[in-house]
Amino acid sequence: MKIIERVAIVIMLIGIFFRSRSWGGGSLLFVYSLLILIVFYFILSFAYFNSFKFKDLFSKTSYKRAGWKRIIAAFVTGYLLAITLSGILYKVMHYRGGMKPLLIGSVILIPVILTSFYFFMTRKTTFSKMIFIRTLIIAVMGFIVLLKF
Repeated sequence: MKIIERVAIVIMLIGIFFRSRSWGGGSLLFVYSLLILIVFYFILSFAYFNSFKFKDLFSKTSYKRAGWKRIIAAFVTGYLLAITLSGILYKVMHYRGGMKPLLIGSVILIPVILTSFYFFMTRKTTFSKMIFIRTLIIAVMGFIVLLKF
């Protein structure tokens, strides 16, 4: 699942580079890569943040090992990341209705960043580290897009 995220991010960066140079296809690469990330975080965030392998998605032992609190926290975080990314997509592409999801997602990610940072500093788990890094990067991107566009 890490591969999906990394490939989508690389394609998004290529799309941004193409858009900045006014080359053809930059907008398509940007839109498709962000859509892949939005769907990925919206659907598979509970598995990705809990470090499930794709083959373990349908086994009960994976869910028992992770615990219901971590699964719910990962799902809510993924949902907020998807909302913020959709706001970024709408705002950068100048579609209507991008301000609300961008503002709501970016503002609600602030307590998630603070909470995950606290848990990362006290417990040093990969779960809180993954959530902290991704929420921080996407929230910063959201605030930059919010202020710039």
